[in-house]
This record gives sequence, C-alpha cells and structure tokens, in this order.
Amino acid sequence: MKLLFLGTSHGIPEKGRFTSSVAVECDGKIFLVDAGAPVCSLLTNYGVDFNQLKAVFITHCHGDHNNGLPELIDQMTWVHKDCNLTVYFPDAEVIPLLSAWVEFCVGAKPNAEMKTYSAGVVYDDGNVKVTAMPTNHIPGHSYSFVFESSGKKVLFTGDMGHNYGEFESLTRGEHFDAIICEGAHFDSDAAQVQYSKADTDKLIISHVNPQKLPFLLPLKDSDKFETVFPVDGTEIEI
Repeated sequence: MKLLFLGTSHGIPEKGRFTSSVAVECDGKIFLVDAGAPVCSLLTNYGVDFNQLKAVFITHCHGDHNNGLPELIDQMTWVHKDCNLTVYFPDAEVIPLLSAWVEFCVGAKPNAEMKTYSAGVVYDDGNVKVTAMPTNHIPGHSYSFVFESSGKKVLFTGDMGHNYGEFESLTRGEHFDAIICEGAHFDSDAAQVQYSKADTDKLIISHVNPQKLPFLLPLKDSDKFETVFPVDGTEIEI
C-alpha cells in the first residue's frame, strides 16, 4: 500500500500546501480519501493514471475536503471517459447539486457514480476493503475510514470532534500499520494525550494548523511509533 499526500493543509490552503486529499494505491488501484481543491490538477502533476482511479471516499462535506470534486468529475465526464469512478458521500443532499453543476458546465450527465454510505463496510472488491466509522466532527455526518489490503491495515481518522475524545474508540484497541490523523481541532496537549495511546507503526499527522504544531512535535520523541508530518507530495510506503 502506498500513500501520496496531495493536500496537507487544514481548513484553508496555504503557501505550498493545498487542502485535504490523499491518494491510496493498493492492488493496482487508486483511491482518494477526500478531494480538496485542486485535486484533479494535483493528480495530473504527480502523474497519476486516471484509469486506475476507482473511488473517492469523502469523510465529511466541508469544502476543504471536497471542493476539488466538481473539477474532478467534470474531467471524468469529457476527458477521462473510460475511467470507472465511484464517489462515496456521507450526505445524499450533495449528489443532485454536484450532478447539476457538472451537467450545466459540461452539457452531459456526470461520468461518475455517486453513492451515500453509513457506518460499516463501504467498499469490498475482495482485495481491498474500506470500512467507515463515525466521528464527532459533525455528528451523524462525518466518518473515518479503515483500509485493509494485502495484510495491511491503515486508519484515516478524518476530522474528529474537538480534542479527539473518540480517537480511542476509532482505534478499537487494534494494531494499525499506519494511522493518518489530523492536527487542527484540539487545545494545548489534548492531541498528544490521545495520540500517545495509538498502537501503530507510523503515526502520520496531516491537516495541521501551524499554530498547533508545537503541541504535536513532542510525539516525534515517542518510542512506540514513528511520527511523520507529511507535506504536499510526500509518498509513504506502508
């Protein structure tokens, strides 16, 4: 399993950092966790084969996690017509709005299947399984994802509730090869307290608010796991 961090900023783009999106490559397929803008251009810049792109999993419907979708689905509809893409949303209301936008701009129905999901297994093709678990960021409307493929298990927490009270329940007392978590919605040492409980080989902290970084840096001294702060373009083999 290989991770390519397309956007690592928090709620707003910053110089050198775009908003949230990670490409996950496994079993010869590419999946996106979130689609912050300008995800389509970033996939092109990094040489991603759009025909390998199978699904986009949106953790929650805040703009910094999905503003790249109109362009991506636009390009699927009139350029990458052979791409068989499915986009998974936690909220049904966004689907007709996005469909109408693309159809108005392109003059054709979107060349992407759009579905809703809830807690439980969202995707399973026999080689890659993706399971959703609710978070407290937007109760009832925000989720984390667990990817399982080729004996590897990776948790994407998505945005969590303030101070990350649900982190321990998301990890479920299980070991993960990597945990990709966020660094924006907490006070003082709350993130350090929660993340230090992780049972993982790699703790990868993205979506970082620079003002909160000093509270996260002590995690690099952990002897339980390797702590990584990716930047846009970072690739990590799991």
